Amino acid sequence: MIRRAGRRAGALPNATFIEGDVSRLDLPDASFDLVVDFGIIHHVPNWKDALAEVHRTLRNHGEFLFEDLPLETWERGIGIPFRRIADHPYDRMFRKQEFVNELESLGFELETQESSPFSFYHFWGRAEKIA
Repeated sequence: MIRRAGRRAGALPNATFIEGDVSRLDLPDASFDLVVDFGIIHHVPNWKDALAEVHRTLRNHGEFLFEDLPLETWERGIGIPFRRIADHPYDRMFRKQEFVNELESLGFELETQESSPFSFYHFWGRAEKIA
């Protein structure tokens, strides 16, 4: 994926692509103005550590844009049969409110939205690092 992203980054000459553990990033504090999670953190067993790294690596007033699938996704609608075939750490997965509470405890102000297209629940939002 890293090679593919690099090949497709022609319009982003200053972009750097690295591979690492989202819960232990080898990056300096306050490295970024923006961090984006597009359906990744629900795959991370130690998701609280991943959110702490987002906070650590964001500059003050930096933004965290997220879209993710909490445990509720896999407990209703079409998520129930998908749970049988999707390989996720369900026993350590967050609920939406746990995710929100963790971000607030880290020092983020946030707003969220949620939706269930085709009975597939997910949520998204924007969090600003304020502390």
